[in-house]
Amino acid sequence: MKLNEKAFAFASVITTAILWLVCSLLVMTMPDMSMQASGSMMHMDLSEMQWSMNFMQLYM
Repeated sequence: MKLNEKAFAFASVITTAILWLVCSLLVMTMPDMSMQASGSMMHMDLSEMQWSMNFMQLYM
């Protein structure tokens, strides 16, 4: 079975874009929970930090 490179690349781009949008929306709508989850993933206490992100920063 041969891998279709174009289909794989397209699927990868679409998957990455969807995941990026979902993560960005989570950070924008629930910044405290997202910061806590990020800190847990990195085994760090990030409670003193804040997200610095708004809608315009996503597309600039």
